[in-house]
Amino acid sequence: MKTRIFWTFDLCKNEALKYKLKKDFRQNSPNAYAAAIKHKWLNKFNWLNSKSINLNQSKIYYVYKYEFINYKTIYIGLTLRIKERAQQHLQSTSPIYKFSKIYNISIPSMDILKSNLTQKEAQYYEDYYVKYYKDLGYTLLNKGKTGIGIGSVGGMHCKWTKPKCFDEAKKYQTRGEFFTKCPSAYKVVLKNNWFKDMPWFIKRRHNVLETLFMNTKLNKEWNYEKNKAANEYKVSEKVWWKCSKCNYEWLTSTNKRLNDRGCPRCAQKSRVKKFSKPIDMLEVKTNKILKTFNSISEAESYINSKNIYKVLNGTRKKAGGFLWQYHKEA
Repeated sequence: MKTRIFWTFDLCKNEALKYKLKKDFRQNSPNAYAAAIKHKWLNKFNWLNSKSINLNQSKIYYVYKYEFINYKTIYIGLTLRIKERAQQHLQSTSPIYKFSKIYNISIPSMDILKSNLTQKEAQYYEDYYVKYYKDLGYTLLNKGKTGIGIGSVGGMHCKWTKPKCFDEAKKYQTRGEFFTKCPSAYKVVLKNNWFKDMPWFIKRRHNVLETLFMNTKLNKEWNYEKNKAANEYKVSEKVWWKCSKCNYEWLTSTNKRLNDRGCPRCAQKSRVKKFSKPIDMLEVKTNKILKTFNSISEAESYINSKNIYKVLNGTRKKAGGFLWQYHKEA
């Protein structure tokens, strides 16, 4: 049976001194952390207060490497949370994980090259080791640039306040682009429900009339005979369209027309023309070419038979009472 510890102020303080960040204190010693919260001692542990930590001057950074010795390949990185960074490199998005999967080898252990560094020192040594191993002929898995004031700071450096999030969000036109380019700020905005205060991300829904006005091609193919007035339809409703080339009529929504290839019949003809090969119909006795067709399907509809492809493959002699071959240009 475990003995229950009564967490006094001194015991909590001694336990908190083992950690540099509140998060580490909470994860590794939850009971002591809970006692510190309950008695309002946490604010007295100034070294744990993330607002009072100067990440630029604090010696909390590490420089590390993952070395694939047999392949003379290496990854150099820096971080301020070594355990969490090691876990991230085991995920499928990590270049180390991808390299190990390509060559079907195990991921080597993380080797710490330097510890207890300031941010600038960590950036300097990361750049130093990158150049050092590059001169030795190693292939680097690093993608980003390295150097003081240039390279990464090991993540979790930027505290996304509301003004910073808004400044970052204004760089992008859509929420999708915002999420792709800066996922950390996007998650903070989403969590705090700040998107409602970002009107440039509100997607404007045009009606059919506005869409036709902005798209000349759709305007030409709008079927004025079968449809009502354009302003009576929503963009998601199915309406009639008429091809300006072949006069074919079909039914689909305006939304789908913005991304489709146009007239379905014209698209089918272009595909047939692109991929089909002309074939010859020959007389059985004389091998004389009687007719040339643009495609197998055209010939099959002419003789009402589905065996021409087998003749061309050599698995059948005749189809429809004729011989067949691919057309040879003179």
